[in-house]
Amino acid sequence: MSPTEFAAAQWTRAIGAGVDPHEYRRVTDGLASVADWGPAFLHTGHGYLQRAEDAESSRSAGEYLLMAARWFHLATLAPYTEAPRAAVEADHALSRALTVLEPGARRVSGEGFTGWLRGPSDAPGTVVVVPGLDSAKEEFLDLVSALLARGLAVFAMDAPDRAFSPPPQPSCRTTSGSWGGSSTPSAPHASGSSV
Repeated sequence: MSPTEFAAAQWTRAIGAGVDPHEYRRVTDGLASVADWGPAFLHTGHGYLQRAEDAESSRSAGEYLLMAARWFHLATLAPYTEAPRAAVEADHALSRALTVLEPGARRVSGEGFTGWLRGPSDAPGTVVVVPGLDSAKEEFLDLVSALLARGLAVFAMDAPDRAFSPPPQPSCRTTSGSWGGSSTPSAPHASGSSV
């Protein structure tokens, strides 16, 4: 697959994750091969980390960190050796952003899942955002923000065996390697306890 075809295939996913479409085109137009995808997206994410460091307000710094998390996550979409590092950088940028923007947000982990619980403890409901098999919580930041703006609590997690969620039990996979069965991790309540 050419880099142009790969970028086109990822277009809706990247824009849905919240990156600027014009910046996405600038980054992907310069790719000589799909192997350049990860390094280019890491470089863009690092640019946002620098903007966060240079920001004159904590709000701006937090927003730049959220954008860095998006670019680092998107860097994991093409196969290359540094993809695990990009996932770590996405998680760290998101953690730093939430520390600045939402000090009440907390990381929650359990058997088979890791994610962030955000929103009021007295919310009328809690939405659990479960990404697809090759996705992570950083891909759903805009959706989470929309739900939070409506007064809901949100737990957004990584897919099992992605980023920081541990792999599922072997019985959860079919012989083809795809997910099967009904292994569903217990999700935290808005109060923070696990069920």
